[in-house]
Formats: sequence, structure tokens, C-alpha cells
Amino acid sequence: MENVSNSKIFENYTEQDLPEVGKLLSEMLKDTFFMTFKGDLGAGKTTLIKEILINFQLESDFSSPTYSIVNEYKLNDADFRKAYHMDLYRLKHIDEAHEIGLTEYWDEDKTVCLIEWPEIAADILPEKCINISIFVNANGSRKLIID
Repeated sequence: MENVSNSKIFENYTEQDLPEVGKLLSEMLKDTFFMTFKGDLGAGKTTLIKEILINFQLESDFSSPTYSIVNEYKLNDADFRKAYHMDLYRLKHIDEAHEIGLTEYWDEDKTVCLIEWPEIAADILPEKCINISIFVNANGSRKLIID
């Protein structure tokens, strides 16, 4: 991993590196509670989120919220008891984010929010948020930029 200004970059991480990357990101979340994930379809956003939640002692079945938009998971962790995994890909306008009560999720204690495709809600996301960008390299490995 390298540091570029305030960004951290993982170059060429693979599926075998996911436990290490997930552990690092889960430690970072303890200071912010919010993390966004950007990347093309199939880049590994959902897989990485699952790895993060495993570090918080995930007690619920895990699935992608592509159609439900928001999934809630129980956690058995000293810092977090619940996680919201959001996939905003299908939202077309900021009003839809308001209609589903998106900002209400931020107000819960001992809760972490992990948000895929956050662009539509950029104006209403908490200021203290870690942003993750995932890029697929030509060899199939991933590049991860943490801001």
C-alpha cells in the first residue's frame, strides 16, 4: 500500500488479499461509520463490503441490495451492532434518496453504513465519510484508492 497525499492506494490486490484489505477498512470505519464504494459493475464492491462486515462479526445472511436498495445486517461487534448496506445504482434522482429516508439511517447508534454507487446522494452524505474507488486491472487484480 502506498500513500499519495491523503489517499491510500492498494495496487494489484487479489481475492487472496481480501481478508487483509477488509480488516484495514473495518478499522478505518471505527472512526467514521460511513464508507462509499465506487467502481464499474463487477469491480468487487459487494465482495469487499462482505469482507468488511465479516470483521464486525456478521450474524445475518449476506446478499446484494441491488433490488432492495438497502439491506440491514446484525453485527456482534463492540463498536457496531448493525450495518446498512446500500446500493443506490437504481436511483435516478436525489428525491428518491429522500423518499426512502436515506438520511435517517445515519442517525442510529452503533451502526455502520456502506454505500455502493453513492453519486446520486453525494450532496446528502455525511461530511466524515471514507470514499473507496475500485478499478479492475488488465490482469484481473484490483486497484483500490481510499480517500
